[in-house]
Order: sequence, then structure tokens, then C-alpha cells
Amino acid sequence: MHKGFVSKGEIKIGAKVKMLVDEERRKAIAANHSGTHILQAALKAVLGDHIKQSGSQVTAEGLRFDFTHFSKITDDEMKRIEEIANDMIRKNLDVKTEVCALEDALKTGATAVFDEKYGATVRIVKMGKMSMELCGGTHVKRTGDIGLIKVVHESAIAAGVRRIEAITGKEALLYAQKAEEELKRTAGLFKANHLEVYDRAEKLLKEKRELEKKIEALKGKLAAKDSGDLISQSKDIGGVKVLAVEVNITDAKTLRDFGDKLRDKLASGIILLAARPVKKQCFCAW
Repeated sequence: MHKGFVSKGEIKIGAKVKMLVDEERRKAIAANHSGTHILQAALKAVLGDHIKQSGSQVTAEGLRFDFTHFSKITDDEMKRIEEIANDMIRKNLDVKTEVCALEDALKTGATAVFDEKYGATVRIVKMGKMSMELCGGTHVKRTGDIGLIKVVHESAIAAGVRRIEAITGKEALLYAQKAEEELKRTAGLFKANHLEVYDRAEKLLKEKRELEKKIEALKGKLAAKDSGDLISQSKDIGGVKVLAVEVNITDAKTLRDFGDKLRDKLASGIILLAARPVKKQCFCAW
């Protein structure tokens, strides 16, 4: 069944109409649909035959495939899945279809969706020796027509059910171009070649951590010095030493550490410290 819209004239019984399919959109949908079959075959090859389809969605922009699996797919597994899927595409396998009785189709071992309601006659879609499924959807003529398949997201959607989102053809190319552009922009910030970004970022993060440790050590020394000066400002109220002051400290952790040093020097009493960071006030009491 096709859904369309009237671009000119009106619909009435007996009228002659000219129906046109959006060729580019149809090709994109076919590429994503065939890509779903290939992706399922690659998932089974890497993760095992327990992989069963739990749902799917195919549009001109991409594909979504839900399947049964007990754990998160590792980076190495995902890399292998993509390699197998794209190897099937590069082989430019002929996509063959065959219409036969449901009973005969199931005897061939063709993959069927468990809760799908099939008629007495079904269509088998074959792609090489790896993929053979019952499907009535639109497909490419050869796997090479897909161009490229790229997984862009993988997640859990329910207990024992995971979801893969992928793109093919032109969308996959645009995704790769955008990723490369982002990498080049990031490399520009580091003044490095885009293939050196990871090493440069790792080096800068290491230097940042070392500087933060030095800053914390200096803060500790300053706090120790200032604590001695502030103790003299404590007051005796009813026999209890009370120190209530505002200090020039910008973060809660340093404020707590500073208060601990004052507490150790005061030995017994009440300490109330207040600080004025940029966005909010901090209060600590001992």
C-alpha cells in the first residue's frame, strides 16, 4: 500500500491519475531496509544465533534495529559488526527475492519475526549466504547500492533487549564529513594534526591534573598560615570560644579544609566561616 498526496487537481471516481514515487527517498529507504538485514546477519555472526529481532524502524534518514541480547556490545564487537556488514556491501551481492508458501519458506531456515502475522504466501529476501529473511519491504538490487553502513548509537531499551541505530549511503557520508570537520576544529585548538588530537589532549589533561595538585598544596599552606592569624579573632562568649569570620575562599572543599585546621588549633569552641563565591554563598560550621 502506498500513501501519497494530491499535488494537482482532485480525486474522483473514474479519474485518470499519474502517480510518481520520490526516487531519491525511495532509494534511501531501500538502502536502510537492506542495511537492516545485513546488520542483523553481522550481529548474529559476532554475538551469536540467539539474536532475534524485537522491533525495527526504517526511514529515508536511517534505521533502527531492536534485538535480544544479554549485555552491552563492546567496542571491539561493534567494530567487528561494522566490518562484516560493510564487507557484505563491498562484495556487491545480488539481492534475490522468492515468493513461496509460508510452510516451504520456514523449511529453508529463513529468519522470521516471532510475533509477525504472515499470510499463506510470503517473500524471501536473500543476500549472499549470510542473510535470508521473510520480508515484503522495498530493497536494493545489489548490496553495493547501500554504499556504506555506519552505526551511530547502541543502547539498552529493556531487560535483555538492545537497540542499534545506523545510517547508510549519503547520510553515512555526511556523518563522516561532519565528524572529520569536528576533529579538525578540535585539532586546531590544540595546534596539532587531527590524527594527533588524542595524544595532545592526554598530555594536556595530565599537566592539568599535576597543576591542580600543586594548587591544592599551595591552598593548604596558605590556609595553615591564615588559620594562625584568625584564631586571635575568636571571642569568649559565656566561657565558650567563638570564631565567626568571613574568608576569601572560592570553593567549598577549601573552605572545609581551612575550617578543619582552625578547629585543630582552637581545640574547643564554635567556628562559623562564611565565603562569597561568584554564584552563591557558602557557610560551614564546626
